Order: sequence, then structure tokens, then C-alpha cells
Amino acid sequence: QELKDMGAAPELSNTVWLNTDKPLHLADFRGQVVLLDFWTVDCINCYHTQPYLRDAYARLNGKGVQIIGIHYPETSWEHDVTYVKTYMQKNDLRFP
Repeated sequence: QELKDMGAAPELSNTVWLNTDKPLHLADFRGQVVLLDFWTVDCINCYHTQPYLRDAYARLNGKGVQIIGIHYPETSWEHDVTYVKTYMQKNDLRFP
């Protein structure tokens, strides 16, 4: 089955960024593979994918592949940026 072209992805509009010193824009990665990982701190399925993402980031960062994590909080405490930062450090999540 052929997939319909849905056009360009909407630009990222984050106001808070972690693991980067500047906001990222999808337009900056034209011609590269960009993996957007939508995740949340307390999601067990997200937790189980993190070893694969850590490995991919370590091997492919700077080689035409960019991984960007989009934290999408589901619970009130997941909105706390300090909570998310601590989780990312504890679980060695280095991608932006």
C-alpha cells in the first residue's frame, strides 16, 4: 500500500530544551534522518526502548542521523523539568 505524502512536518515549538545549548529546528536537519521519540518518564514501554535509543545515538550522532526526544508528560509530576532532568541523567539519555 502506498502512503500518502502528508507534506512537511510541523516545526518544533519547544520552549524548554535539555541536552543542547540551543533550540533545534527540523529545517536544520534537511537531508538527514530524524527520529522523533515521543516519550514520558513513567511509561514502561518508553523505558524499554531507551537502551536502543542510547545505542543508536552513540553510534549515529553526527553521521546523518539525529535523535530528538519529545517528552510528552501524562501526569502532574512529569511536568516538573527537574524531575525529567534527573531521570535523563540517571538513565544516561544524552540526545536532545
